[in-house]
Amino acid sequence: MRLKTWSQRRARDLGEPAADGRPPPQIDCVHRLMRLWKSGEQSRVDAYLEARGLWRHEIFARVVQAVTELAERGSEERATLESIQTHVRTHGGVPGPQPARLDY
Repeated sequence: MRLKTWSQRRARDLGEPAADGRPPPQIDCVHRLMRLWKSGEQSRVDAYLEARGLWRHEIFARVVQAVTELAERGSEERATLESIQTHVRTHGGVPGPQPARLDY
C-alpha cells in the first residue's frame, strides 16, 4: 500500500474519531493539521490540537518528526511540517529534554 500525500486526502472526517469513538490514526491527525495550517486559521489549528489532546502528546510529536524527516528537503510538505513543529513547541507543546534535577 502507498499512503496518499496530505494534499490528496480530502475526506471531511480526516483526523476525527470514528463513529464508534475510536481515535483516528496519528497520520490522519498530522494530515488534518497540515490542511488546517495551510488554511491560515491559527485558531482552528489550536482548537484541533486542544480537542485531540495533541499539544503535549509525545507520540504525535514523534510521528510529525518522522513524517518531516521523510519529506523531501525544500518541499512545501516539509516546510509546513516544520512550521507546525515550531508552533507546537513555542505554544505549549511537547517540551524538549529537561536538565537533570539535582536533589541535595
